[in-house]
Amino acid sequence: MITDTAGKIEYVNARFSQTSLYQSGEAIGQRANILNSGLNPPELFNDLWTTLREGKVWRGEILNRRKDGTLFWEYEVISPIRDGSGAITHYAAMKEDVTLRKEYEERLLRQAHYDELTGLPNRLLARDRLNVALARSHRDHRKVAVMMLDLDGFKKINDTLGHAVGDTLLGEIAQRIKEVLRETDTVARLGGDEFMVILPDLKQEIAADVTGRKILHACSRAATIGPHELFVTASLGITLFPDDGDTPDILIKNADTAMYEAKRAGKNRAAPFRKEAGQRIVRHLAIETGLRRALERNEMSLALQPIIDLSTGHTAGAEALVRWHSTELGAVSPGEFIPVAEESDIIHNIGDWILQEGCRLAAELRKSSERPLFLTINLSARQVDKRIPDLISNALDTHGLPPEMLKIEVTESLLVRDIPLTMDILEAIRTMGIGLALDDFGTGYSSLSYVKNYPFSVLKVDQSFIRDVMRDERDRRLFSAIVAMSRSLGLDVTAEEVETAEHLALVRGEGCKFAQGYYFSVPLPYDRFLDYIKSPAFARYGSSSAAAAAPGREPPAKAASAATCCAPCASRVGQTVPRPRRRRRSPPSPPPAPTRR
Repeated sequence: MITDTAGKIEYVNARFSQTSLYQSGEAIGQRANILNSGLNPPELFNDLWTTLREGKVWRGEILNRRKDGTLFWEYEVISPIRDGSGAITHYAAMKEDVTLRKEYEERLLRQAHYDELTGLPNRLLARDRLNVALARSHRDHRKVAVMMLDLDGFKKINDTLGHAVGDTLLGEIAQRIKEVLRETDTVARLGGDEFMVILPDLKQEIAADVTGRKILHACSRAATIGPHELFVTASLGITLFPDDGDTPDILIKNADTAMYEAKRAGKNRAAPFRKEAGQRIVRHLAIETGLRRALERNEMSLALQPIIDLSTGHTAGAEALVRWHSTELGAVSPGEFIPVAEESDIIHNIGDWILQEGCRLAAELRKSSERPLFLTINLSARQVDKRIPDLISNALDTHGLPPEMLKIEVTESLLVRDIPLTMDILEAIRTMGIGLALDDFGTGYSSLSYVKNYPFSVLKVDQSFIRDVMRDERDRRLFSAIVAMSRSLGLDVTAEEVETAEHLALVRGEGCKFAQGYYFSVPLPYDRFLDYIKSPAFARYGSSSAAAAAPGREPPAKAASAATCCAPCASRVGQTVPRPRRRRRSPPSPPPAPTRR
């Protein structure tokens, strides 16, 4: 396009007509702003004319409008044309339609800053807005709230109804959250079902709590998607600038920590950030990180706790208990690291090692002991799958251990899972000649159907179940009934955590086959366990010395205290002390009775 110095069009080529839809006869004589869309900032044209009148070339992008009203982008290079004396007489504009390129750039820019599914800002844009909010609030002495939100039960919807339904639900939740926020607030989707909310310029902390409650209420309303009426709730963590942190990274991390605390507290709630919760998360992460290297660093070991045959007073076997002494963290309690291992699936590697190491120690014990001693190994519910019978068989073959020398303990939490599969796995283990023990009976729902339908040979009654037996006659009768029932079904009963002479007299009097606990010994390293079973002291618990175990008498296990694993443990043998829990879990929901197979 060529215009005079006033901008009146004097010439256009055919390509101009194809792009603008103005024929040459319609364009010539018109001003160049015939294409003006009205959407460009005035500063753009001020710069354009200033540049041209100075005799310079102007380059830039302009949003123009075609004859039919559609918009298009042009990149223009406009140059002055001079006569022989050097005076400017015309302007020549070389134009290129760059609409497709601009759309592509805008799409890339949007993809870089916005979530495609919900249209919300993504993590990158949210961080930019948080930086701006913090800078402004620092200047104005205001507060900023950062919230992390995660939907409760969303994975179940995705898994059962499909991702299309889940995606639609996420879009619905995103819109609901936007509706309860101010225009100056930001809600961003960080990925999956996780959202971040930024509330800038807060005068009072209570404003964050109020908004948090509004968000939780909005999320919990029913959502109708196709034929489905869906309900989800949210867990929300709240942190404040500058109280809980002064950088985006710290605030986001602390809000995330608070959100997990909300989930731990029962979900569908908002939780403010607390420093101690952050320390717990850091500890959890340190344990998980250390566990991943623990086996290759040889930091794991097994301790053996004697199991006493109450009819003879001799040691009948031992329970293998895993111990971890971390290079960085020191000694870590099983009650602390086992749940972490189960959450992160590291339990599979640890469980495989326990099987191999336990069978190795049992084989060594078989060579060193005058009488056969069985070894009991605990299996986590997360370990028990189709491969476990083969792993056990391999461990027995590798170390030449007869199957009758091994017992496997499981807890009730395993039995509420896939019942047919669990039954098949336990039957396969039992068929190998390995004894099966139901551990911690009395701490969960203690369904008698477990004892009746599953192939157990040993029932282990937890000490917490009989703790009040000495004072409550009803507990005493219930304990007697459990032992009598077990014996009538052909099960041996092991009383766990026997810690006093009174406990020993009780469990022996009720007919328990075995007992273990601090009254006899703490868990011992292998070499000290050998010393323990070779010491004549361990035979004092038999019927020939029943008087020694009578209530009020000195606990006989004190004579064996030299065999304990350390001085603090030695001081506790034979005394009533709180015993570190081995592997306790919250009881599951009441399960249906297993189908008899």
